[in-house]
Amino acid sequence: MKKSIFFILFLFAVQAMSGQDWPAPNSEWSYCVGGGAAGTIGIKPYIYSRDSIINDTTYAMIRPKFHYLGNSPYSDQDALDNDNMTFLRQSSDTIYRRVGETEYLFFMNGMDVGDTFTTYRSGSGSTNLFYCIPVLELEVIEVTTVIIEGEQYRRVSMEDVNFYELLFGGDSEPVLYHYIEGIGLENDFPYFNFGAFSGEGEPGVSCPYGVTEPIVESLFAYMNDDVNLVIFNCVPSNVSDYEAIQFSISPNPTNSLLRLEGLDDHAMRFEIYDSAGKQIDAGRLDDNLIDVSKVFPGLYLLVIISRDGEKGLRKFVVE
Repeated sequence: MKKSIFFILFLFAVQAMSGQDWPAPNSEWSYCVGGGAAGTIGIKPYIYSRDSIINDTTYAMIRPKFHYLGNSPYSDQDALDNDNMTFLRQSSDTIYRRVGETEYLFFMNGMDVGDTFTTYRSGSGSTNLFYCIPVLELEVIEVTTVIIEGEQYRRVSMEDVNFYELLFGGDSEPVLYHYIEGIGLENDFPYFNFGAFSGEGEPGVSCPYGVTEPIVESLFAYMNDDVNLVIFNCVPSNVSDYEAIQFSISPNPTNSLLRLEGLDDHAMRFEIYDSAGKQIDAGRLDDNLIDVSKVFPGLYLLVIISRDGEKGLRKFVVE
């Protein structure tokens, strides 16, 4: 039997939806975003600023870390004034988003072929089409599995059957969205952004063609299931782009040195992140060895960066 679900198609993959706790305030993530009419792609950090209690319900306040024009600091008030503060909460394996006075179901695990749902586009997109057609009807047409870093994930393919029909008429091919549970959007068709407008949250809002959004930031990035950090080459067209550098580490677990094997670039840099997404160490990679003897026991993510900016990652445990 088909299920009907209503939620905001926001896909801000803050946390793998597997019943895990939210990360702590001040956790940071780096995402690949497209901005402006030119569709440029770049890296942008976001921050879980703090909690906000609204009508006795606690929401995580998530916003850009810096101003969109550069690296000048961006405050909570800046984000609120510019309509790009996001209010999210997690309950079990479901994430909710609050817009104005309304709370929308954001996403949930376990959807199957034939499940249908209606969502509301958030703000505008790379064109004014997102303004003028805020209601989006989707149907799950396929569920498959993918393997990333040795872990298995469900890949849910959703069909936007009305997109071309409503805009252009005729029998054009529908738009497909491919969502990997706990990670995010696989393809880079932009239906998420921080651009907002006065009618957001009110289904049925219409607008004249020609309306444009001066700032558009569309998220299409991946999130690792165990840590709150996105790794990408900033061209995330498919899952194969998730990791560019292949290497191995040993011993794992360790309490002293990590030895890296399989690297052929002698200008590598490394970064180490804890399970809250906080960078705890970084530097140039010498002799393919990294000293972690002073790192507290726990799960960590090692990121290797080549001279060309390509990245690879491995999880490791300090005991």
